[in-house]
Amino acid sequence: MSDIPLFEAIHTARAIRRLTEEPVPEPLITRVLDAAIRAPNGGNAQN
Repeated sequence: MSDIPLFEAIHTARAIRRLTEEPVPEPLITRVLDAAIRAPNGGNAQN
C-alpha cells in the first residue's frame, strides 16, 4: 500500500460501488481503525 498526501487523498476520493470478494488484509484493517480512533469529532461526541 502506498501513502499519498492528505489533500491529494481528499481531493481524489470517489465512492466505489463495485465490490470484490478479495479479502482485506488484517494490517490494513488495523491501520484504518487506528486512524479512525484518532480522528477528530464534532463536539467531542465520542460515539
